[in-house]
Amino acid sequence: MRRMQKLLCDYRSDHDLTWREMALMVGQTSRYLHDVARGRRRCRPQSARRYAEALSCDPQQWITAALLDCIEDSIDE
Repeated sequence: MRRMQKLLCDYRSDHDLTWREMALMVGQTSRYLHDVARGRRRCRPQSARRYAEALSCDPQQWITAALLDCIEDSIDE
């Protein structure tokens, strides 16, 4: 599981939210957010920062997770 997947899924589970509720909080569609959480889409560091701020989480942790996922993706290609 990628880092951003884990952060999104853990937050959603810990706060007992639906994908729709969480998507409204971060300003995305539920389909897009669910795709990121399932690894079907990448999360850019800018989006990770926005998600963290909207969810009152540590932006540095979320940005780092997105960056590391991007680096791993580029190595795997």
